[in-house]
Amino acid sequence: MSSTAVTEIRRELLPEQLGFRSGARGAHASRTIMFSDLAALLESVPVGSRKPNYARAIIEENVLGKATAATRLESYERLSQLYSLDHSVVVFRALRQIWNLERDGRSLMALLCAVARDPILRVTVPTILDAQDGRALPSELFRVQVASSMPDRFNERSLRRVAGNIASSWTQSGHLRGRQNKTRATPVCTAGAAMYSILLGYLTGVRGKALLSTVWAKIASPHQETLLQAASAAARRGWFDFKRSGEIYEVRFPDLLTPAEEEASREPD
Repeated sequence: MSSTAVTEIRRELLPEQLGFRSGARGAHASRTIMFSDLAALLESVPVGSRKPNYARAIIEENVLGKATAATRLESYERLSQLYSLDHSVVVFRALRQIWNLERDGRSLMALLCAVARDPILRVTVPTILDAQDGRALPSELFRVQVASSMPDRFNERSLRRVAGNIASSWTQSGHLRGRQNKTRATPVCTAGAAMYSILLGYLTGVRGKALLSTVWAKIASPHQETLLQAASAAARRGWFDFKRSGEIYEVRFPDLLTPAEEEASREPD
């Protein structure tokens, strides 16, 4: 599965105008997905707020409880890297909207957004997808993956720190369990997490049944039937349009995407 996962990530368009980020730089050079900080921030800033409001909450109001001004500024910069914090960016706007619909799937949704926006974290996706539940996954595996995918980007000391950050992020999302000795786990795929994973695939140009087998879908759940059931639950709640007729799947996000974003998400000819 690992080689397939790598191929899928490379083929996807990852359109930057919709919030995806490429390159060799990412927040995991120094931080994790910072889930607790993200949760505290979104609890403090109203839905629909613009990016300066998030900056003010972190830097001036110190809603994250950081000890120094420098730490507050760095937290804002890293959270911006991971999630954009920009209402005009659909990967964040959708995350924010779905975030308020349910609580249980939030850490998985945060991880999905971080994978879309952090190239360092993204190169370790095959390591996770290739591992069966219960398999030991020491951070050394992530160090090797990053070193081979981004040669000359980090020195050995930095690689160890990056690997530790990555292992922590996959633990926060529920893909790993344990403190020192990490093993593969399967996170609970909620309705909101399933919807968000399908949206990310949709934004990269995927349509129809193939939306259930993208990298994003596999991160949300290794079991397609589980993902299908969770997505159907989200549709029944009116969160998005998800209809199935035999092998034909119709998916739409009328309350999430603008006409311009819908057009930008279409697969190139």
